[in-house]
Amino acid sequence: MKLWTVSGMQEQILDLLVKMNDRQERMEGRLESIDDRQQKMEGRLESIDDRQQKMEGRLESIDDRQQKMEDRLESIDDRQQKMEDSLGLVYETVKRIESAQTEDVIGLLKLQ
Repeated sequence: MKLWTVSGMQEQILDLLVKMNDRQERMEGRLESIDDRQQKMEGRLESIDDRQQKMEGRLESIDDRQQKMEDRLESIDDRQQKMEDSLGLVYETVKRIESAQTEDVIGLLKLQ
């Protein structure tokens, strides 16, 4: 049977403590690596969020311009309709004038 001496036990305890310290240092290194990767990922996510916000701003701007163009087209359609209505009134007026002139000419011819 092996007898343990105090110094032998102390050596084993110290050896175990050194091993545990090494493991702890490796784990801390891994945690630092994980933290670094997490920070990089957060940076990438922020960059993606920034780009997304810029794209949303651009899309909003495009929507605004599209709405303005649609408003302009509607205005043009309204003006075109008014011109067509006015042209119709002019056409009717010309027809009435022609009819009146024709009647006047017929009346003058009857007088002669």
